[in-house]
Amino acid sequence: VCQQAYEIACRCWEEHEFALFLGGDHSISIGTVAAAARGGSVGVIWVDAHGDFNTPETSPSGNIHGMPVAALIGDGATELVNVGFAGAKVQPAHIVQIGIRDLDALERVRLRESGIAVYTMRDIDEEGMARIAKQALDRLGHLDR
Repeated sequence: VCQQAYEIACRCWEEHEFALFLGGDHSISIGTVAAAARGGSVGVIWVDAHGDFNTPETSPSGNIHGMPVAALIGDGATELVNVGFAGAKVQPAHIVQIGIRDLDALERVRLRESGIAVYTMRDIDEEGMARIAKQALDRLGHLDR
């Protein structure tokens, strides 16, 4: 499914068409972000309660839907990391996660060390969504996509 999403998204980018992908979980983004990354530096604003930053080695459940952000930076199972093309699609500094409230223990450690900007639900409650959104856009605004 991720490879199919990649191929469709590539066609949309090439034809300058608007594409909206709706999936059952965030793993579909492995393909869609990979397509966007073909054309230059890409930024990702990840809105989710979960970090989705596990690998097969750190995931308590082994579910792929908990691994897409890790795959996008080149960590984890090669069949996920290499969707579309081999290797990382996004630099960790070009990812902002918003709304995080539930992380697995090893996932939390990996996120802290990653360079990904993480805004928790508590951050939103304390700072407000408008301020968090502005910070995210300020961080990513210089990127191509």
